[in-house]
Amino acid sequence: MIRTRVGLRPYRAGGLVVRGEKIGETLIIHNYGHGGGGITMAWGSSTPAAREVPDIADKRAVVLGCGVMGLTTARLLQQHGWQVTILAEELPPYTTSYVTGGQWAPTSVARTALETPVFSQQFDEALRISFQTIEKQVGALYGVTWKENYFLMDEVNERTRPSSFIS
Repeated sequence: MIRTRVGLRPYRAGGLVVRGEKIGETLIIHNYGHGGGGITMAWGSSTPAAREVPDIADKRAVVLGCGVMGLTTARLLQQHGWQVTILAEELPPYTTSYVTGGQWAPTSVARTALETPVFSQQFDEALRISFQTIEKQVGALYGVTWKENYFLMDEVNERTRPSSFIS
């Protein structure tokens, strides 16, 4: 063994949060609570977060955090003409996203018993957007490839069937 790295994957029992909140004159867009599902959820959670940003003339934004969610959100904002500054407590290689492997694994990031219909709809939309985006990135340019993956599960989860996300 050469080295060991551990990344903390905070878990929220209620699942992910993507919403805007006005504090004084500042609009804060929350995008957190992915509980280890960041790489799977990044494009799908960052897309609605970017939609929360109003269309204004002064297109300057600050993104807090440079893990997969922060970087994905920053990239989406850049694609819409925003100048983005990223502020982070830690930089790679000291972020959780840096030490994780990435795979499409749409298992729940919330306790099923606590899921509301609104959350389920939001979660399924995020998975659909992420899957469609990742599917477009397959190839050498982004380093995305399809690999067989096997899991042992006590029960079948409809979200683990990628065919349900292709539209």
